Amino acid sequence: MRPPAIACLYLSCVFLLSLTREAIANSDYVWPLPLERALSSTFGETRPPGKAPPAAFHAGSDLKTWGKNGYEVRALADGHIMRLRTSPWGYGRVIYQRLRDGRIAVYAHLEAFAQPMAARVEESQQQSQRYTTDLWLEPDEIVIERGQVIAWTGKSGAGPPHLHLELRNRDNVPINPLTHSFQVRDTTPPTIRSIAFVPLGAHSTVDGNHDPVTVDLRWDGKRGLYLSGSRIPVVSGAIGIAVRGHDRADLADNRLAPYRNDLLVDGELILSAIYEQVPYSDAFQANMDRMRLGTGTYATLYRLPGNRLGFYRTASSGPTAGTGLSHQGVLLCGETAIGESAPDGATRLDKGQHKVEVVSLDASGNSRSARVSFIVDAPPRIVSTRVVREKDGAFLEAELSDADDDLLKVTLALAEAGGGWKTVSAQTLAASSGPFTWPLPDSGRMARLSVEDSVGAGTFRTHSTATPKASPKRGAEQPNLTIQQSHFHDYVEFRIEADEFLTAPPALLWHSFAAAKGELRQVGLKEYRAVIRFEPAAAFRASGPMLGAAPVDADELDIAIEARGAETGARLFQTAALNATPVDAASAAVISFHQGATRLSFPQGSVYQTIYPQSEQIRLRTATTDDPGNDLDSAYRFGPTGVTFNHKVSISIRIPDEVDDPEKMAVYVDHSGEGKWAFTGRELEVDEVGRYVSASVRSFGRQYALRADRRAPEISKLRPADGAVVRADQGLHLSASIRDEDSGIGLEEDIAMLLDGQRLISVYDPDADLVEFRSKARQQPGVYELVVKVRDQCGNEATKISSFTIK
Repeated sequence: MRPPAIACLYLSCVFLLSLTREAIANSDYVWPLPLERALSSTFGETRPPGKAPPAAFHAGSDLKTWGKNGYEVRALADGHIMRLRTSPWGYGRVIYQRLRDGRIAVYAHLEAFAQPMAARVEESQQQSQRYTTDLWLEPDEIVIERGQVIAWTGKSGAGPPHLHLELRNRDNVPINPLTHSFQVRDTTPPTIRSIAFVPLGAHSTVDGNHDPVTVDLRWDGKRGLYLSGSRIPVVSGAIGIAVRGHDRADLADNRLAPYRNDLLVDGELILSAIYEQVPYSDAFQANMDRMRLGTGTYATLYRLPGNRLGFYRTASSGPTAGTGLSHQGVLLCGETAIGESAPDGATRLDKGQHKVEVVSLDASGNSRSARVSFIVDAPPRIVSTRVVREKDGAFLEAELSDADDDLLKVTLALAEAGGGWKTVSAQTLAASSGPFTWPLPDSGRMARLSVEDSVGAGTFRTHSTATPKASPKRGAEQPNLTIQQSHFHDYVEFRIEADEFLTAPPALLWHSFAAAKGELRQVGLKEYRAVIRFEPAAAFRASGPMLGAAPVDADELDIAIEARGAETGARLFQTAALNATPVDAASAAVISFHQGATRLSFPQGSVYQTIYPQSEQIRLRTATTDDPGNDLDSAYRFGPTGVTFNHKVSISIRIPDEVDDPEKMAVYVDHSGEGKWAFTGRELEVDEVGRYVSASVRSFGRQYALRADRRAPEISKLRPADGAVVRADQGLHLSASIRDEDSGIGLEEDIAMLLDGQRLISVYDPDADLVEFRSKARQQPGVYELVVKVRDQCGNEATKISSFTIK
């Protein structure tokens, strides 16, 4: 049973939903389309471009028009037109209506306006000689009645065809239409596909690692729950829960966002995320409520510092309070959780098994629950290992520790000649009472030391038992290491993979190559991970130069990774430089990397908590393109990833000295890591260090590169075609296909359609790569010249001409 307070809260929620449905039933709003009530998307969704982080929340509901344009759009209620806009991008053709009750209705992606709106827009366009217009009207200029036809549906600004409908309150804040105006028929409960356990700091792990772990779910009809089967994650430190799921209404198969997600732990309500409203000023914080894991988007059921979104509620905060707590929903698991006491809003959990439950609800009150067991337990650590060789033989020496277990099960196994492992020692040892030693044969085999605690969480290390060669074989190849960095706000994780067995785990060295002490985790026979954690300089000096505590009083922390191959004995050093200079919200900062090749500029107040920015140079294969200037040999990865900035941060990349046309250079981003580069920005800067190209971002993508765009846009399929004959009584329809694969077309002014030298008010459809002009007026007979000109964002221009006859 749920505690009485929780049960009361749930009853209150059900009561509020019933009141909402009653209010909707009594609403005098009319459905704006002459179609059955069906949605293709709803309030609170996010639409990442490709594999990019979500850009913003969807502020309304999309009403299905089943792939067709031209349906009548009717006013929801009495009111007046307050604003009319047209643009090739965004909402396209859009009407803003102030309703009699004070709310604002927004009808977007329209194909055409009805009168008198159409006449007002055309008049404005003729005056400005531009398609884009933005008209603000007085309350008495265009008065509208409930059900009056005000427009026709289309796909302007963004396709496919649909009607985007928003409701905003009196303060112009978007609110969920399904709980404030009308319902669609929905008897289908939400689907919950998986739950993620997300480590939130350098001290936090799931199944011993710092990666989020997703748990897939299956529906159990007998129990009426989504369950996870036998998998039970083991967590330690600060952990967040995220959920992946969707809803569906009855008349369409489109996946919709749930209205509400509740997080319960051991039957107690920890957090509710209710997608009721979101101010436009905070819409960019979508990255703080959503995260990409694999190919899916998850809603995060925890709140980190800086998150201003008003979605979150707790049992104690009530329906409107509690929006200022920065750690709502965070689970502090075990003794290694951050801080001596739980921060405001966080929940502390003791060692042992717990249950997390996620309840997902739609706006009609349908719900589904998912339940997953997890274990709070600090994983055992192999603090250090080494092979000690003495006159009477060789020994493996190890130091072990565990934060919440007194005894550990320790097993030593040797690799057999035919493959597999043979256990030679199995014993129970007291944690932190070593060092412990085990005899080793000098047989050239590999030894594996495995450590397991009381709940089965474990770790291991491998060593070669062979006597190391005094010197490697002449011409022996060094082991090849693949090293990847993952950047987080207060730590960097190295992921190291060797192409052969190593004599011992790699050694991490820093600052004059002094040996670093601490934990290096082995996650595979040839795979290792290590964490460098940034802390204040005073803390570093007190604890000594240990792995997991890096100084911040130096501009760079030089890291070297040393490895020795088990077969050849050859050694390899690879180096990396980490930035140890913090950036906080109190002041602006500019940090340069790679001898000034890149730099990051942070305005004051751009970060929510102290971070340690990083820049990693990535070597790429040179791409062969039609333009040699676009060949790439390197890119840059900036960190920390997954962090949203309160103000835009500038990424700058230095232009090589040999480039003589800097105006053609721009910064591009590849969000997927698959070589799909997208234009980001091209602000040119020159100072005493060199020439730079800059772009402003709200969060860091996967990798960035400086590319040259020297190719002109492509213009094709002019209509009428050159030499064509058009009947005078058919009106005039002019069009052309335009494309630019590099920097793209960023401004309407960069597209010109001229008829006999006179510029036309043409319409650009970026989704269709089409520019066109239409006139129903009868044309005078004669020969006409159509000229189409296009300029991309790097200044490259193209022109296409067609000469046609009207008879």
